[in-house]
Amino acid sequence: NVGAGVLAQDAGTRVELAASVVRDTRGHGDDRGGYGLHANVGASLRATEVLVEQNREYGVFAEGQGTRVDLASCVVRGTLSRADAGTGGWGVLAQSGAGLYTSNTQVEDNRELGVSVVGPNTTAEFVTSVVQGTRPRVESGVGRGVQLSDAASLHATGLVVAENTGSGLIAFGVGTDVELVASVVRGTRPLRDGTVGRGVEANGGAVLRATGLLVADNHEAGVYSTGDETRVELVTGVVRDTRRVGDAAGLRADLGARLDARGVQIAQNDDIGVLVNGSGTTGTVAGCVVRGTRPRAKSSGEPTTGHGVEAVMAATLRVADTLIVDNT
Repeated sequence: NVGAGVLAQDAGTRVELAASVVRDTRGHGDDRGGYGLHANVGASLRATEVLVEQNREYGVFAEGQGTRVDLASCVVRGTLSRADAGTGGWGVLAQSGAGLYTSNTQVEDNRELGVSVVGPNTTAEFVTSVVQGTRPRVESGVGRGVQLSDAASLHATGLVVAENTGSGLIAFGVGTDVELVASVVRGTRPLRDGTVGRGVEANGGAVLRATGLLVADNHEAGVYSTGDETRVELVTGVVRDTRRVGDAAGLRADLGARLDARGVQIAQNDDIGVLVNGSGTTGTVAGCVVRGTRPRAKSSGEPTTGHGVEAVMAATLRVADTLIVDNT
């Protein structure tokens, strides 16, 4: 088909799909569109056990105040970029006040962004869903798993974000709000230039709260926060096996961000377990374990590391009831 495989449009419109396949939708003559599922202008679309694959630009697209898309036990995969510009190829996009709700759904093998949630009043809720294997865009090398921006919000329980490129989950912008419960972010790969590969990132004033989060086998930073008004709060959970690309830290806060970690296991990361850096940056580490930070090899010619907890450049760090052991 052309433009959209399934289109739901206008307030009061309701579409329900079950046990169906939406595949190979093509763009219009200007190569725009080609969406698998598209809901806008206040329509409601519910898909159950639907396979959405090999569509173009966006596999699932929800836009507009009052629009709602529910994906239950669905698969969204293999979305193609626009042929003319090489942009898009995203698995799922919600914007302009739409609501996105997924349960037992897999978003995989898309390009540049697995899931993007954009704009004020745009909300997403994920339950026991997976976003994995996002392929990098050719020009930028970015293949992020989940991206929240411009005052959008996400609540996720049992979300797995795995094997993406550049960032596993990133939230940016004042008003952007993320809450993760019993979720996993793992295996984020660096860009082609060998930089980043962070598991979880908040910047530009975003707020991220996580309870029982596992962050493992990422690069440069397991959890990273930067910028004034940015806040990251971690309660219980594990951050481990962050690998260096240049530098590395299990938890890192920069440039005025606030980091609070309570009851978190921070183990076997490269270079630094917890790093708080820069004037106005504050960190609290309470009831945590910081263990087994791996140093650089002395033969590398670079400064040796392996520090458990580090504060530099006029940062403020408070540590209480914490075990810091087997670091270097």
